[in-house]
Amino acid sequence: MYFNHTGASIGVAGLISLLPTLIILYLALRKYTYPATEKSFFSDSKLFILFTIGFVEGTFLSVLLTYILPSYVKGYSGLQIVVSFGVLTEVVKLVTMNLRRFSGKSDTIFYGLGLGSGMGASIGFGLLYYLTNMTETDAMSWIILIIAVVQHILIHASTGTVIGEGVVKRRPFKFMVEAIALNAIFQMVMTATFSIAKDDPYKALCISALALSVLAINFYVATCGSLLYVKNEVINGS
Repeated sequence: MYFNHTGASIGVAGLISLLPTLIILYLALRKYTYPATEKSFFSDSKLFILFTIGFVEGTFLSVLLTYILPSYVKGYSGLQIVVSFGVLTEVVKLVTMNLRRFSGKSDTIFYGLGLGSGMGASIGFGLLYYLTNMTETDAMSWIILIIAVVQHILIHASTGTVIGEGVVKRRPFKFMVEAIALNAIFQMVMTATFSIAKDDPYKALCISALALSVLAINFYVATCGSLLYVKNEVINGS
């Protein structure tokens, strides 16, 4: 029995992508702003601007992946395309963050998190909306896709933080390589999961749940480590 023949509406897809993004941002940032601290470690307005920029960039990249690339790229496997897409997203993050106004400034890490979260939300939104409207989607497929949305948010928030840390430490390209490696591995696992889901959705669900757990741990390590570094730098420098 199919859960939804018509696919996700824009409102439903938007809610599914934005709600976990806001929860993840709240959990990551709550210790670094009022009322947890007397003075916030970042600017709310700048964080919102970078989140919005990330969302716009992610929307453009989603359109590129789902509608433009398939028409022009011939002779390449789906895995090659999505891995290249993952590399492109990290390059876009670095180009956005590697400006003089952000270089060497401790709060840049927070804006990298905001940028990555916005990009992850919009790419997850595009994935959910596109796939549920292109094919009939049963209940198991919906669960796998929703997990995939959260996975995209976690990976892009993590790599955005990593790139932000690289800009703070003025070693952006070294940290971008780390971000690219993380994203490439994620893209390969996601591609394999979707391929397995065609024949064995229960196995694909197990892989998705395991990957989600790993990404959650990676997000915790990446963000907590980087943000704690900023906190210590600010406190020691004050």
